[in-house]
Amino acid sequence: MDIQERNGLQEIIDKALEEMRAENGGSLDLETLNLAEFSRRTGLTRSRARTIKANGFKALPHGRTGAKAASTVLDGHTDKLDELLCFSQQLFLGFHD
Repeated sequence: MDIQERNGLQEIIDKALEEMRAENGGSLDLETLNLAEFSRRTGLTRSRARTIKANGFKALPHGRTGAKAASTVLDGHTDKLDELLCFSQQLFLGFHD
């Protein structure tokens, strides 16, 4: 989820809360908010709505954002890949065995 998507989601959340606040007479207790109604208005699943409620109704990135893997699938195969890339480049340039 990039920053643009989070901004869009935050706008949807804010709009739904504002509509619910207006329908409730100008006040809305976020602790007793009807999550089913909030989910219906935002199009979010109940699970995602509970997570957003726990985060103070802020759209946050998921937990893996920015994490780097200590090792990757290709770590043990880089030598072979380099060899194949070099060979394919030689074929492309017209060098043959």
